[in-house]
Amino acid sequence: MKHEIRQPDGTATVNLTPRRAIRFYCLECVGWEPSEVHECGGDELLEGDTTAVCSFYRYRLGKGRPSVRTIRKECLYCMCGSSKAVEDCPSILCALWPYRRGHNPARKGQGASAAQMRAMTIARNLSGAC
Repeated sequence: MKHEIRQPDGTATVNLTPRRAIRFYCLECVGWEPSEVHECGGDELLEGDTTAVCSFYRYRLGKGRPSVRTIRKECLYCMCGSSKAVEDCPSILCALWPYRRGHNPARKGQGASAAQMRAMTIARNLSGAC
């Protein structure tokens, strides 16, 4: 999915996946220094909060398979827990912006609809299958 994001020298349109969005976000967080991403202390406490560690710490190097729900969690943190603020987020150049709702827009229309899933669950329950 193509999206325009902030870069150290302005903006650029890049092909994003949730993993790449997190990587770009981490790069921006540490001032665009890849070595700083590697040395990130996101596994330590954030701002004195004894329960908070960076949601992206384990994905910062562009590895792993992050859930878009992890991105949603970070967006909620950024917007002080307000779902409405996340929905109305004005930071469209943020690499996380396309995933802020907790859904991958590149997968829109793929998979079964909610109605189809309910019908499959009912059919499975009626057949006695687990």
